[in-house]
Amino acid sequence: MVAVVGDVSAPGSVVHGASLLELLTVLAVGAVLAGAASHSVGGLGNVFAVETARTRIVLALLDARRIAYAHERTVVVRVEPGAREVVVDSDVEPAPVSLPAGISISSAPATRRVRFFASGLADNATIVVERGGEAGVRGRIVVNQRGGIR
Repeated sequence: MVAVVGDVSAPGSVVHGASLLELLTVLAVGAVLAGAASHSVGGLGNVFAVETARTRIVLALLDARRIAYAHERTVVVRVEPGAREVVVDSDVEPAPVSLPAGISISSAPATRRVRFFASGLADNATIVVERGGEAGVRGRIVVNQRGGIR
């Protein structure tokens, strides 16, 4: 801070102000913080897109489980690596579930399907969705033999 003594408007008063160097320092620090924040916020878009895809697939799997149990028949969910959708094969409510732009299935069961049985049981399966290749953001879905999905 710079103190100026002898202001014309009030004899003997002291006026406080900031020097040009202090103002430039504050602006430089603000610019660095803004740049870091914008980079972090940009990465959140990928995380939200992957989480949206993961949620859509989980809901499709839960729906397939519900249909299998309610209609006492096996329901198959087709999952293809590299695909941008999963398909619930059911004569009751057949429905493809699309994934958000830029998101694909990177890993799927070897059979490329998850079956839900009328008893409530299911095939063990792990499905991975991702955005951005190897260094990108990934989300994992696990179906256990008891039909649990996490």
